Amino acid sequence: MKRLAYIICLAELFLLIALPVGSWLASVLGCNISNPVSEEGFRWLFYHGALSLVSLQLSYIIFLLSAIGAVQQSGIVSDILKPDITAEPLSEKQRRARRRAMIVALTFQFVVLIGLVMPAFLRHSALLGVTGGIIPSPWSMGFPLALFVSVIVTSLIYSAMSGRLGGLLGIPQHITVGISKYGAWILVAMLGTLLVRMLKYVILDA
Repeated sequence: MKRLAYIICLAELFLLIALPVGSWLASVLGCNISNPVSEEGFRWLFYHGALSLVSLQLSYIIFLLSAIGAVQQSGIVSDILKPDITAEPLSEKQRRARRRAMIVALTFQFVVLIGLVMPAFLRHSALLGVTGGIIPSPWSMGFPLALFVSVIVTSLIYSAMSGRLGGLLGIPQHITVGISKYGAWILVAMLGTLLVRMLKYVILDA
């Protein structure tokens, strides 16, 4: 996965270098496109560059990676799929503790998921759009982040109850392990967002 992220990063960097050069040549040849290598183009880059790098999509990626890392760190998926295969033998007390942790964590996630989905089926929900639509609406914008946060909390609950959390310092460790492990995808998202915005500026002048 890291190698794939690195390859995509290189491709995006190449396109970010080639796009201004290509658009400049096209503008010289008389094509009706915006040129980033111009006075107006530099103004656009300075004004929109940072906004392109820090986007809503980037926050989705960060919280998604955090949720993936928290789930992996908690071991909840492996305990569901292969409950009898562990790195070390468990006592009956530990097995009962993990079963209780599984029930509590999955119940919490199920209840939260119902609460997150329910506004989409309520006509007068404050989270829907002004016209009552689902997309766009505050619900559709915030649902992914709320879902990822709930998965992180579920993983922390399971880790704490099953004895895998390792104290209070285990909380930030669980939350950040996915970002540390898959951080290259954050750069992919940032460069990809900037590339899309630049393409829109060059082609659509938006």
